[in-house]
Amino acid sequence: MENLTDLKIYGQGSSGGGKFRDVMIKGSGQIIGDLECKKCEVLGTGEIKGDLTAEEVMIKGQFKFGGQINTVDLKVYGESDFLGDIFADEASFQGSLELKGDLNAEICKIEGGFVIDGLLNVELFELTMYWPCKVSEIGGTNITVKKDAKFSFLGLKNRITPHSNKGFLEVDTVEGDEIYLENTHAKVVRGKNITLGPNCQIDRLEYQNSYQNHEKSRVKSAEKI
Repeated sequence: MENLTDLKIYGQGSSGGGKFRDVMIKGSGQIIGDLECKKCEVLGTGEIKGDLTAEEVMIKGQFKFGGQINTVDLKVYGESDFLGDIFADEASFQGSLELKGDLNAEICKIEGGFVIDGLLNVELFELTMYWPCKVSEIGGTNITVKKDAKFSFLGLKNRITPHSNKGFLEVDTVEGDEIYLENTHAKVVRGKNITLGPNCQIDRLEYQNSYQNHEKSRVKSAEKI
């Protein structure tokens, strides 16, 4: 990308997309089509309507992605809305996340809350819940879910209400090798070594090697397989 130019939007502006070296949006910007670049940095608000392909993506503010994301390193601080799938080597989110598609990453760390309509496919997943969370399925090698002491129902703009999710991760299936869960409602948890912290409600648990259950958690059925 040595011969490519930079794209800079300061204040308010828009672009039709294309191939660039570095992309910087400070203020309010909109990319109408697909965008391919080495680095994409957003400080403010805006939207990319097409697909985004970049080595590095950093978002600080409120942003919407209309297409698929392909990146090595994704960092999001604030409120983000993704309509397509995410593919990243490393992905980190601080704030609220809404995702219509799947999230695929080697490493994924989330501090905040989320609603993910698709699947979470990760090797290492660490969730620190500040707000309620919901996803259909989590699959990975090492999975850790904890509730932060500063948990609140305020500040999360998503489709979970305090009436439907009173401070929990709601998930149909969790499957991995090493699993630690707190404040989780799950239909099925399946893994090699499973540890349940406080406030879990699990319908069915299947483990290969070890299983530990906190006294404040409830498991309807546990089986060694």
